[in-house]
Amino acid sequence: MEVNVDRPDDVAGSSAGRLSLLAGRTSLDFANTLSGAGTRFEIDHLIDIDAVTAWLRHAGLLDADSGKKGARAEADEAPLQVALDLRSTINRIGTAIVGGRDAAPSDIAALRRVAAKGLPDLQLARDTTGHYAWQEPEAPTFTATLAWLALDAIDVLRFDDLARLRRCPGEDCGWLFLDTSKNGKRRWCDMNVCGNRAKARRHRARFSCTTVP
Repeated sequence: MEVNVDRPDDVAGSSAGRLSLLAGRTSLDFANTLSGAGTRFEIDHLIDIDAVTAWLRHAGLLDADSGKKGARAEADEAPLQVALDLRSTINRIGTAIVGGRDAAPSDIAALRRVAAKGLPDLQLARDTTGHYAWQEPEAPTFTATLAWLALDAIDVLRFDDLARLRRCPGEDCGWLFLDTSKNGKRRWCDMNVCGNRAKARRHRARFSCTTVP
C-alpha cells in the first residue's frame, strides 16, 4: 500500500520510501515491506539496498545524510540479505501468533542474534515520553539500525497485547498490525484502502450476478 506523496528519496522501481506506516510498531511496518506474500499479488518493496535505505529514512530511522554509505560500508554480511532475513523472521513470528501458535524458537533466536550484534552501538536514554528506550547513535550503522528493529519486534512480544495482533485479509495485502481500536474490531490495515477494495469487489460480484441472463 502506497502513500500517494512524491518523495525525493524514492528508488526507481520501488515504493519503499512511501509505504503507509500504520502497523502500530516500526518493526511490523518493516515486515509490511512485503505485500501479498505467497500469492500472485506478491510485491517485494525492498528490491535492493537502496530501497532498504529509502524505507529506513521514510520510517525515521536514518536521516538524509546517513544510510546509503553506512549501509554499504560496515556490514560483514551482504546488508540486503541481512535485512530480508530479519523481515522474514518478523513475518513468520507474526504469522504464528495471529494463527494462535507460539513463535518458533529458531525465529526467536534469530531476533536475538540480530539485536545482540548491533546492541553495543545503541544507546539507552530517555525518550519523549520520559521512559528509557534504545536509541540509535548520532551516526547510525546499518547493523545498529537492524538491531533497533529486532529489539522493537522483541518488545512487541514482551509488552504488547498479542491478542490484538492482526493480519490484513486483503488478497493483495496481508500486512501485520496491532489493533488499537477501542472495541478491538479492526479488520483491515486501512479501511480506506483494503476495506474499500473488498467492498468494491463484493459490489462487482453482486452486480455481475444480477445482470447474468
